[in-house]
Formats: sequence, structure tokens, C-alpha cells
Amino acid sequence: MKNLFDKDYFEGKRVPLKTFGNYEEKMKLFKNWQSVIKLLKEYRTSGDLLDIGCAYGHLLNAARNDFNVHGVDISEFAIKRAKQKFNLKNLKQGDVQREIPFNKKFDVITAIDVIEHLNNPVKALNNIYSKLKKQGLFIVEIPTVNNFISRFINKFFYPDDTHIFVPSLNDFNNIMFNIGFKKLGITNRFLKVKNEFLIKSLCLVTEVFKK
Repeated sequence: MKNLFDKDYFEGKRVPLKTFGNYEEKMKLFKNWQSVIKLLKEYRTSGDLLDIGCAYGHLLNAARNDFNVHGVDISEFAIKRAKQKFNLKNLKQGDVQREIPFNKKFDVITAIDVIEHLNNPVKALNNIYSKLKKQGLFIVEIPTVNNFISRFINKFFYPDDTHIFVPSLNDFNNIMFNIGFKKLGITNRFLKVKNEFLIKSLCLVTEVFKK
């Protein structure tokens, strides 16, 4: 699986949403890590933070002044780039479907645009739960398909051949609840809406859970 997320995925012919440029150019355009940090700080302002699927490390770099940051990504290329770009130290290559390669538990774990790429998302989510401290927070973003609007958006505006797990919001939340997570909040971080029906229609969902 890790071979899917090599340099070609981030900068080459297999870049998703290529209309907006390569991965770095999309980060400059959307600055999505900023809204994640803002959401996180509504719930917690310090502690040990792990970003799963950390890619080039933008979120970790933005959080490092307030949190003790760690990152894991399946892509060796992305980990190398994150170390070069931001001089981040606590980064490891790993597949969270197998294990999370840190010998500690975290106050906060984030997984932004990660779970939809996994063959075994339930195993990964269980691993995440086990690595959270008691009362720890998990912020997750995932595309969902719930009605004809979200199906249309997912097909034409959010295409990526590596998205192999795109559940309904209800199905995803049932998985989370069965693992033991408690839901604290839901939003679409681009439009800053919190109405659940509207969020379902917009496809992309950001949720905050607590252990």
C-alpha cells in the first residue's frame, strides 16, 4: 500500500485534484491545517499530539508551539519531505492499520483525509483509540456519501482512486460508537457549518470524538 503514496502521488502524474496543482500548491491554496488547529483549540490547547497521515507536516508545524507534536505517515517520501521542510523530529513511517509506531499515548490524535484510503479502517480506528489517553480527543475528516448531493460532490469534485472507504455518516459514526468513541462535535471546516443535514450534503465531514 505504501507504494501508492510515493513521490508520484504528491508531485507527479497521480496527484488527486490536479486542477489545483500538486500537494504543496494545494496546501498553499487551501491552508486546511489552519482550520483544523482552530477547531482543535476549541477543545484543547496543549498536550501530546499525533497527526496520522502527516504528509509534509503542515499541521504539525502549525501546532508545535502549543503541543508536543508527533507524526506518522505510510509514505517514506512524505516523511522525508516533512523533516526537510519543517525540521520536525518525532516522525515515523508506518501503517496505522498494523500499529501506531509510538511507545506512548496521546492527548490528541488527528487524521485528516486519511481513513478513506484504508483497506481496514476499523482496525486503524481501534489502534487510534488504544493510543489515546483517557478523555483524549480524536479529530477525523472523511468524505461521506449520504444523499444525491453528496454522491455528486464525491464523484465530480473529490475524485481520488485511492479513496476506497467512503461510508455514509451514519455508518461511520456507528463504527466509532462501537469502538467506544463519544462524539463531541461535527462540522464542515471549509464552510464552517454545523447543521448535520447540510454537512451530510457537502460530503466532507470533520468530527471530534472523545475516548
